[in-house]
Amino acid sequence: MMATAIGLLARSPARAAAAPCQLGMNIGEPFGANRAPLIPQYLYSVLQASGTKAVRLHLVNGGFGDDWEGFCRAYTGYIDKFIQHGSRVIGLVSSETIPGTPAQWNANSYEVTGKSGANPYLEKRSDFLAFMAARWQGKIHRYEIWNEPNEPETAIYPSNFVDLLAKCYLKLKWNAIQGVRLTSGGIYAHDIQGYNYANSAARYLDSLLYTGLHVTGQFSWLLRTYGECAFDEVGTHLYVSQTRGMHAGDITGIASYLDHYKAVLARYGLAAGLRITEAGWEVGPRATTVEQQAGNMNNLIAICRQRDDVVGLMVYKLMDESTDARWGVTASLQEQYSPRQGYFDWAQANGVQQITVPPVDWS
Repeated sequence: MMATAIGLLARSPARAAAAPCQLGMNIGEPFGANRAPLIPQYLYSVLQASGTKAVRLHLVNGGFGDDWEGFCRAYTGYIDKFIQHGSRVIGLVSSETIPGTPAQWNANSYEVTGKSGANPYLEKRSDFLAFMAARWQGKIHRYEIWNEPNEPETAIYPSNFVDLLAKCYLKLKWNAIQGVRLTSGGIYAHDIQGYNYANSAARYLDSLLYTGLHVTGQFSWLLRTYGECAFDEVGTHLYVSQTRGMHAGDITGIASYLDHYKAVLARYGLAAGLRITEAGWEVGPRATTVEQQAGNMNNLIAICRQRDDVVGLMVYKLMDESTDARWGVTASLQEQYSPRQGYFDWAQANGVQQITVPPVDWS
């Protein structure tokens, strides 16, 4: 039984009729720094049994360094298996794809130096994106560029982020890589001090667009030259009601955040889809109960499905991490395997008629 729930970026006046909100799951990275596998083989069966149609795969470097061919070979097997089990793949290209430091990715920012934001690290990042996209052409059709650009550990100045997004777009064009689109990296939104404009992270999105259109100018050049901007979706991470079940104030608060993003885009005469690339609830004594986790997920799915501007929702996440984190709708390998209520609700949301729990091969 389902847990109870409360009742192309271009200058355009409005988007075309939106497709239904695409539901997907965060998978994380397939291996760690020492290339030890982090994805158990039974995960693919769980994805298929739950009707999961899309996964967000974090493309961490895994110690490959500049061995781009080796990197792509290592990931191809995972990508092929996701596709074989019925899941489209969205690739997350983060600061861990090509490891760097804030000093490297924020070099030459307009905000500090008055320059364009271009620097060697971002140049290399965009080259690598084009390399991956060429290797996986026809397999991965969307990449999310950067992860939480407004958070301290991964913060990147708007001018640098503009330059990265523009270069990624252009290198796809210059290399004749077709059928690949970009999502701007998920801005981190929360309700730690309540629902308000600052916590929605809409201000960062506003700064990004203003800088790209009116300061450094890469976005305005793309619009003049190609009739579109670097990305056709705005990504956001939504971490709200982290210690409780949602109430009516959460429903209106979440809607207000999505409205803020839409208003920022409209302010610049732009239209784009909104994709929530992370939203989840940890289960634990100082977090949510199993029932609250499932109910919160159900509420967010309902909100997204009622809007024509939300093109996707990626829940965080399918399985617990190997650490003590309990974010998954199923328990981790380190525990006795048992899907939580969220697993059954997730499968029901995906239209699965006969929900099963795949057997686990422990050999």
